[in-house]
Amino acid sequence: MEFGYESMKNRVRQQKIDSLVRQTPELSGLADAKWVHVGYPLGRILPVGKADETGEDGTVAYSNEAKALGGSVCMVAYLKDLTLELIELSCSKCVLCREGLRQLHLVFEAITRGHGSPEQMQYASEVAHAMSVGCDCDFGKGAGRMLELALEDFAEEFDQHIRKKMCPQLVCRAYFTVHVLAERCIGCGKCMEVCPEGAIIGKNGYIHMVDQDMCEQCGKCLAVCPQNARVKAGRVKPRGPERLTRVGTYGKGERK
Repeated sequence: MEFGYESMKNRVRQQKIDSLVRQTPELSGLADAKWVHVGYPLGRILPVGKADETGEDGTVAYSNEAKALGGSVCMVAYLKDLTLELIELSCSKCVLCREGLRQLHLVFEAITRGHGSPEQMQYASEVAHAMSVGCDCDFGKGAGRMLELALEDFAEEFDQHIRKKMCPQLVCRAYFTVHVLAERCIGCGKCMEVCPEGAIIGKNGYIHMVDQDMCEQCGKCLAVCPQNARVKAGRVKPRGPERLTRVGTYGKGERK
């Protein structure tokens, strides 16, 4: 028997799960989306043009919520966050659902941090399939089936993270660095003010530079730069000065 806070928490979880009534999702307002998560948080993630095909592959739209996902969404990071949401929704009574979601979240998180491997992908696929056929309730089975299909549908994006060590959308911090576009920087210092690691070097009127050893890719400098002079970069990095250089002079005898 459960008492106190644990009992209340489990009742809230069950109410949320019960609210995921199998319905036909509302698919309007998705014009700017590339992908749509039909029946969120279960259902399936599909290209917008195929959003009405849920159910033909064994998946079920559990709610009438259709979550629009733009082209800038990293599916690996999205699935990492989604499994965390599903863990919170799970009643945790079924070991396969509880531990399966936890293991899948850890795999996705490792991949976003640059520590993924093909063996982890095989393991994740096996866990998701086991959930889809072995969980005690429809919630666990639906979550397993959705994640199993997502691993198949976005195999190429997972492969880019694991084998090519790149995040195409430049979302996962392990796969991008932050740089200054010398021709745009006006040396205002706003980026230096918000950098929590003190990773930006510069002074008033000089092009600022990023110390890559200190930068944590938090993105705060990108948000405050009035000139949009801060950018993310994958393998191809923008060129810039190697020492403090006055604004407007880079490229005029500074670059060989």
